[in-house]
Amino acid sequence: MRLDAFTFISRLHFYAYAIFRHGMTKALDHPVLHKAIGSLNVSAEFKLMAKANQFNTLEDVLKEPLDGLPFKKLSGYRMLRELLTVLEQHGLHELMED
Repeated sequence: MRLDAFTFISRLHFYAYAIFRHGMTKALDHPVLHKAIGSLNVSAEFKLMAKANQFNTLEDVLKEPLDGLPFKKLSGYRMLRELLTVLEQHGLHELMED
């Protein structure tokens, strides 16, 4: 069966997206995202910021756009950097690209 260019590109896009989503789903199931922030190895400042913004887990933090984190209560660019560092340490760097 010979595919025309449009069909080929459409299928390629579909498979690439499916592979990407599979990877993201695995990342979103990572245990560190579901642990209480108070039990994580993060700064006291990060814990205070999380409490002030009612973030109980990293998953809660990631539900918000990352570019808005520095503007939350008791937050700033250091808090964004710390979040990104924690994600990197756990191999969750793909979550930073959203």
